[in-house]
Parts: sequence; C-alpha cells; structure tokens
Amino acid sequence: MKKSLWIFGVAVIALTGCTNNEVVDIPQSRAINFSNTFVNNATRADVTNANFTQFWVYGGYQNGASWVDVFNNVKVSGASVGSSAVWTPEETAYWQVNKTYNFGAYADGTSQLTTGISYEPASKTLTFSDYSAGANDLIAATSSDVSWDGSADPAKVQLSFNHMLSKVKFTFKTDAVETYTMKVSGLKISQAIQTATGTMVNNVVGTWSGDKTGEYSFADIDDYATAEGQAESEVKYVIPQEGTNEIRVDFTVTVTDGGDYSETGSFSGTMAIADANKWEPGLAYNYTVTINPDKVDDTLKPILFDVTTVTDWEEFTNPDLSVN
Repeated sequence: MKKSLWIFGVAVIALTGCTNNEVVDIPQSRAINFSNTFVNNATRADVTNANFTQFWVYGGYQNGASWVDVFNNVKVSGASVGSSAVWTPEETAYWQVNKTYNFGAYADGTSQLTTGISYEPASKTLTFSDYSAGANDLIAATSSDVSWDGSADPAKVQLSFNHMLSKVKFTFKTDAVETYTMKVSGLKISQAIQTATGTMVNNVVGTWSGDKTGEYSFADIDDYATAEGQAESEVKYVIPQEGTNEIRVDFTVTVTDGGDYSETGSFSGTMAIADANKWEPGLAYNYTVTINPDKVDDTLKPILFDVTTVTDWEEFTNPDLSVN
C-alpha cells in the first residue's frame, strides 16, 4: 500500500607560536602549537568536547606580493578539550617576526580530507570542492591577519569553528500501545543535492554551489511504539540548499502485534519547511512524522469502550457493636 503524507517539520581553538630564532636548538614551547580547544556538545555523530581530538590546519604568511606556506593540511592532535594541554602539529612551524599570517582549519568528523580541500591565504578562503555529505560533521575555521612583533610570548591565535553543513533527523510518533511493534525501514531522502562545493571566507560559511543530487539513506528504526510513544532516526549531515519542498522522503512502516498480525505500508512526502524551504548551515532540522497502525492498515478499527453504568452502593444494616 503506497501512501503520501506531509512531513512538517563554536568552537574556540588557540594557537600559540613564536619566532624562528637563529640558534639551532629552538625550544618546542616557542613553536606554533594549539591549546584550549572547545567544541559545543551535540549528538553522538557531531564533533563534541568529548570526542574532538584532532583537526587539520593550513597556514601561510605574506612575503611581499606572495605568500609562503607554513602548514599544508597538517594534522594537529590533542589529549583533551578545554584543558591546558598543548595540541601539537605533526610538523612543527615557527613564527616569522612582523609577518602577517592567515590560517584555515577543518575536521571532517574525525577524518582528514585528501582531495578537494584547499586554502588560499591571500583571499582567506578555505574551499571544499565536490564534497559529498552524509555521515560526517564537517567543521571549519579561519583566522586572519595574525602577527607577532618578536616581543614577549606570541599571543594565541583564535579559531572559532563553524558547522559547514545542515543536520537532519526524523522523529516518528504514535499513540499505539507498547504491545505493538512499529518498525521503520527504507528511510531515505532523495532528489537532494548531495555533492557540492562550499567555502569559508573570513570565518563565514559561504553559499554551497553544485547540483549533483543523490540519496541520504538512514538506518532502520526497530520500534517507535515505545513507552514514550516515539523514536528518533540517526542523524545525516546534508548540503545546505534551497527548495526542500521538492526533496523527496520515502519509507515503510511494518506493524506487528506479537501474534500473527503483520502489515506494511509505504509512505512518501516532501521535506517542506514552512515559510523557508531551505536548509541552512549550522542548523539542525527534526522532522516529526506521526503514523498510527490504522494509517498503515486502514481496515483496523480502534478498540473503544462504552461504560454503561457504575453500580450504586447498597446499605448494609450492621448489628449492634458489643463493647465491654
């Protein structure tokens, strides 16, 4: 049975560094390092305080009319977030006095991008070319016009990370009793842009460009006829885009009752958002879907009750109570 329905629905990183002295043995504490990393809490798949242990950085300084590379997609690791522990790049770089530095950093979930990633320090632009969204929380940051005059210790470079993508999940609801099992399978978003090119300029997420559509497929929900009367899908990270009212969602719901009864219904709808119809970067969208068993099987009739009477109390004549 095929049915249609309407579905309604930063992080701070500090970078420390110093001059490249003429002496051969330069103390590691005067190299460009990272500390006091912070990421906001969110869902399990998000980059959070609890799981953020690495990112990748680009950087360079201006040398006349040209720019000199300092970091080129270099991994930076740290033991903990929000502590005084130093986050150390795998390759060490040192400050040049009175040079202007620009930096760009990112993390594709917990992974490095080896293709499609670039940073142009002159334009302060971090670019993600032909990026395919889905499972990872892509975060990015840039910091511009940073320098050190050679006196005292260099100031920390602040990187405020932003989410480059939008986040989508579904919440399925029912008023069916817990004795039913209501399973969602085949949940997918289609006719949506899945691969595109995005930029960050001066720490602002730019407009994503591209029209390569694809599918975002979700894991099954085993049962949403729970004590709470609902269950959530997993999260997908999607390309920010307009025209969500033309993006399709499909799924099936299978209802069983612990006996021989089993019925499956197929549903489709659109990802419309009232007065907007677009996904914006850094915003999380929760689409609520209410489907009861009688929407899956329209032959079902709810069990109702009719209370005909409540009997009156009858008076009983008690014998006299004997007391001593």
